[in-house]
Amino acid sequence: MITSIPNNIFERFPLAFINENKFYLGPGALAGLPQGKGRIVCLDAADSTETAFLDITLSEKEKKIPPGMVILGVIPQVLMAYDEQRQKVYWAKNTEYKINITDESGKTLDSFGRNIPKIYLSNEQKKEHIKSFGGGMPDEMLNRMVGNMPDSLAYFHSMIINKDLIYLFRMTQFSKNNTTQEIDIFSKDGVYLYKGVLQFKDGTFANMGDVQIKGDIMVVRLVNREGKPVIAKYKIKVPSK
Repeated sequence: MITSIPNNIFERFPLAFINENKFYLGPGALAGLPQGKGRIVCLDAADSTETAFLDITLSEKEKKIPPGMVILGVIPQVLMAYDEQRQKVYWAKNTEYKINITDESGKTLDSFGRNIPKIYLSNEQKKEHIKSFGGGMPDEMLNRMVGNMPDSLAYFHSMIINKDLIYLFRMTQFSKNNTTQEIDIFSKDGVYLYKGVLQFKDGTFANMGDVQIKGDIMVVRLVNREGKPVIAKYKIKVPSK
């Protein structure tokens, strides 16, 4: 152990790391924030100092989402990634297809995105998803939770910078048994290059967010055909053009 910093992960979640000491902390989900406002800070664990990076204000719809409700790809989140080569920060509110580029202090340098339609959710889809986590919930509570959920999917649930590319892991379906994962791939300057699709012969995703890519290696947590969780490691090749 070198050092430790007290932190309530339910209030401030690690969003991106700059180096072994400095990282960004912010709300893990944009729901139930006091006065509908949240702040992202940069914390330096070497001397326990922190500086403000970004203030976030929730929309009126987001303010109605109760605290504690976290559903990946449905409940609004802030996603961040740090580019070590350029020393730039990429961040986005995943209910908007707009990725902001800033310096380490939060000064906006540029932004990019795509103009694509949202995928809307029916009340029946929401009910089935909540029931999948456990039955026996009273109808009154179930209907209240469904009424507080957003009516559409977020655009993406994860963001990874790898080499000269930015990967945005899209939300294109609302299911616990996802067999495919679409990825929008951009240059670091915000040029949309192409769409990638992950599909595994070895099983299905254990959780949509359980994918890491670094260099030519991808590691993912899957559920195999026998229903057992496995960690799979793949060698990947990115098209040169």
